Amino acid sequence: MTAVGTLPLHFPSLHTVSHLPLVSHTDPDAVIARRHGEAISLRRFLADIERVAAMLPDTEHVLNVCSDRYHFAVGLAASMVSGRISLLPSTYTPETLRHLAAFAPDCQVLTDGDGAQFSLPAIRFPELHRADELAAAMPAVPQLESTRLVAWVFTSGSTGTP
Repeated sequence: MTAVGTLPLHFPSLHTVSHLPLVSHTDPDAVIARRHGEAISLRRFLADIERVAAMLPDTEHVLNVCSDRYHFAVGLAASMVSGRISLLPSTYTPETLRHLAAFAPDCQVLTDGDGAQFSLPAIRFPELHRADELAAAMPAVPQLESTRLVAWVFTSGSTGTP
């Protein structure tokens, strides 16, 4: 397993911008995702991100293993806005998990399934807001530091270590 981006990457255009919005949408009712045929508005997406970010443990690394695509997207965004680094391996084999635990000993698994299979501390993805539970006011679109590390993406390289 090889970590993509192990060297600091420098993008000249990013050095002139200190922060970037999490999403470019600004209309609170704009459809940003669909889940099980239901349209998810920007307002709901941001509220869901706030809910998940608030329940993440005080660790630097999160391994998001949510199988529901919307849950995964919310978990990834929640990790980003709360200052955590997402670990994104190409596989979840026991060997890979051992390497991840050595690479990031504080790692917590965010799961919408049974986290026991991952042999790492797990957090259960919470119940999300229903459309009728949302406040009329939309949460502000989070701004991310343009140079902050948000994820380690691991490939199936030949070295066997992250």
